[in-house]
Amino acid sequence: DAALAGRGYAAEAGTSVRIAGLGRAERCDLDIEPEWSRTAPWREAFHRMKDVPRERRTLHDRMLSQISSQVGYAAIGQRGRIVACALGIVEAGWLGIFDVVVDEGERRRGHGERLMRGLLSWGRKMGAEQAYLQVMLSNEPALSLYEKLGFREAYQYWYRVKHPAGGAGNGAPEAKLGREQRKGRGADGAAESAQSDVGHGFSYRATREGEVLIQRSGRTVTYLRHDAARCFLAEVDGAEEADAQETMARYTGNYKRGNERLADEHPRHQKARDV
Repeated sequence: DAALAGRGYAAEAGTSVRIAGLGRAERCDLDIEPEWSRTAPWREAFHRMKDVPRERRTLHDRMLSQISSQVGYAAIGQRGRIVACALGIVEAGWLGIFDVVVDEGERRRGHGERLMRGLLSWGRKMGAEQAYLQVMLSNEPALSLYEKLGFREAYQYWYRVKHPAGGAGNGAPEAKLGREQRKGRGADGAAESAQSDVGHGFSYRATREGEVLIQRSGRTVTYLRHDAARCFLAEVDGAEEADAQETMARYTGNYKRGNERLADEHPRHQKARDV
């Protein structure tokens, strides 16, 4: 961490991992759905409240459907509409709590606490003895709630991101393009990179909102947001063209579909073979 800080990588997305015992979990009447086949309303509400892009919703649903442990989908509804939801997973005596979200217009009305108490009670019923969760250090209301419910910090983690000088506004980094690329402005005002002639023709562009579109032969093949976009930009920042092409191939999932040759010919891998 100190080495990255010394090289100008800023600390971002500080997160606290917290745990609590379930010995005193109170009984709470809350609608918790254990059957995946009946979770469509929960998933639709989560996507809406978290503003999940449509192209990412299928992937998110597929990930949830493949959880092999006991899962509980908690929801609070008002006037036929879900206004708060959360997810609990029980495994090996632990209850993990994820995806806690309350509709923006329904916050500060006790929904978050009711969700938490309902999941803690459910987890205890399912055999869990302890619970854990992750919370951003900047989320003061959530930190206060979790303290109230008896969660104590186990450890913290964060990311190190190197932002190019003169990055885009709104706190979002703007892509620093490789030496073989040129930067211009598209019709939407986004930073735009030209098609590269090196390797397999990947290119990318970063918008003012901090999103990244990875393209191949002029067609967008991958769309990155939030932490994924920041990590990608940190990886390609100042990278040699071959490295940047390999990184884009990996992020698009094309690394094992025709890009093995590019990776195999990279000097770094050649040096490893020589050793």
